[in-house]
Amino acid sequence: MKPYAWRVWHASAASALTLSSGLCLVVNEALDSSAHAPGCNVIPLLPATGILIAQPTGAFGVLIRQVANFWRRGDMKLFVQWKDPYRLISLALLLTLCGLGFGCVTNRATVMPQPQVMDTGWTARAVGLQELEELTDGDLNLSPQACLEILARLNLKSRFYIQEDIKRQKVLKVPNNFHAYVTWTPLPRRIARITSEPKFILVAKDIPFLGWYEKGRLAGDSYVCIGKKPEWTRAGLYRVKEKVIDQVSSSYRNASGDPALMPYAMRIYGQVWIHGGDITGGYCSHGCINLPLDAAEDLFKWAAPGTMVLVIDSLENLDQALAKHPEFLALSRSAT
Repeated sequence: MKPYAWRVWHASAASALTLSSGLCLVVNEALDSSAHAPGCNVIPLLPATGILIAQPTGAFGVLIRQVANFWRRGDMKLFVQWKDPYRLISLALLLTLCGLGFGCVTNRATVMPQPQVMDTGWTARAVGLQELEELTDGDLNLSPQACLEILARLNLKSRFYIQEDIKRQKVLKVPNNFHAYVTWTPLPRRIARITSEPKFILVAKDIPFLGWYEKGRLAGDSYVCIGKKPEWTRAGLYRVKEKVIDQVSSSYRNASGDPALMPYAMRIYGQVWIHGGDITGGYCSHGCINLPLDAAEDLFKWAAPGTMVLVIDSLENLDQALAKHPEFLALSRSAT
């Protein structure tokens, strides 16, 4: 019996019929699994008919675009041949079922899921520990401790003071959706002007927040406490002059009358240091830039002597502040 020919798709020698389940049927004229569509691992399904099953390996979008290009070009070269009509009927039934069940042979448009829009707003109100426990009950992505950290970042207070405020039912900034704040930061995640700078620290006084960057990309951040008066923490471009893991203050004493501890300290100018400290609010220091202890440790281990530190009055003026300093102009020229 002469081979029967049946046109299965407008495609070239290696074409794909896409299944919504994430698999694609690949029909190859030469019955050669090495000539499969790019971006797929091919597994023979019905070798006698040349039908292969292909699993996307990360280039799924490229595969779809190539099939679409083949369709638009109207390339009519592919025919699959059988020695008897029963295989033809089997494939026709298979394709029909695929078309009915998954839409692989229809012209139906694929409906892409819309990304979920998170509510990043907050409400000034009191919140209870029981509410946080109920909120996180059975939630693997959120815990009461994570909620406390979110409240600390949003209210610019150490977690200890947040817990005290909760017990006393003080009004706090409470997220409308805690999940929206799991990865929240008020700082830019990328700064184009400093992409050639290996390490860079940014302090925004108006927030106040500190972030550390690697080649222009945010590597870590934290809420901070700066000077009670604006002039006590001066805006400007500085560098880490020295690092002392267990520094003590030569100017100020603690409640016991002993020199105030300044763990994980890095001096940037005069007697102004970046160090771990007690954060009761965003503006509570004598001029130093205080971080929570865990963030101060991370920053201390990450930074190196000579690391640039830019202190700005307002985050809105970041571009002007970067352009103001010739060091950054040099960096911009070297990056182009």
